[in-house]
Amino acid sequence: MSADQLGDGEMFEYQYRGEPIVVARTEAGLFAFDGWCTHEECPLAEGILNDREVECYCHGSIFDLRTGEALIAPAVESLTIYPVREHEGAIEVEL
Repeated sequence: MSADQLGDGEMFEYQYRGEPIVVARTEAGLFAFDGWCTHEECPLAEGILNDREVECYCHGSIFDLRTGEALIAPAVESLTIYPVREHEGAIEVEL
């Protein structure tokens, strides 16, 4: 993905081996994480993005984008977080 396609406060979901991965850009930087909420598999790309958190729109679970930790129930399992960087005008995610 081209880095200029993802603005501040935006998320982009793509499929990797049939599973959604979300890339997000906030004032805090770039983040990449599993695309399903660990509570009931709602798509996180449709959630609310904050500086270092994403909130699931289905039931309000909140996850820390730096660690994947579930901060607010009903989710209790953490998200998988992937290393991500901007390099030569592209966003690269290490899966």
